[in-house]
Amino acid sequence: MANKSLYLMGIALGMVTQLATRDADAGLKYTSPVYVYTTSANGGIGYVRNTTTTNDYIGCYVYQYGTGAPSVYCSARDTSNKSLSCSTTDSKYVDAVRGMGIDSHISFGVDSTGKCNYLRVEYYSWNQPKVK
Repeated sequence: MANKSLYLMGIALGMVTQLATRDADAGLKYTSPVYVYTTSANGGIGYVRNTTTTNDYIGCYVYQYGTGAPSVYCSARDTSNKSLSCSTTDSKYVDAVRGMGIDSHISFGVDSTGKCNYLRVEYYSWNQPKVK
């Protein structure tokens, strides 16, 4: 009887372990290389960081000189070396960039003068996390 109880506990422990392991990999996964178009670019920061390619990147940063308004600069380059960048002093963009995380997916657009005309920052569970 004791052997049967130990046997059943072993099976239960194995099932719990298997379920716990499966849950860690559950959910939608999204990988996003950098894509650069004529007036827009998008890509995942985590994906780019984890890839073995060496020339692609995407990101944005906030900078400020002296007492001037904070500014945003976004840039991207894909694996075929197409690149795009934009900048703006619009405070909404500054706030968006300050909210970016290392696992964010970024999309931005550029007008004919080089000014950012949209910025989207996604921070979803399906974004590929940075692992390196």
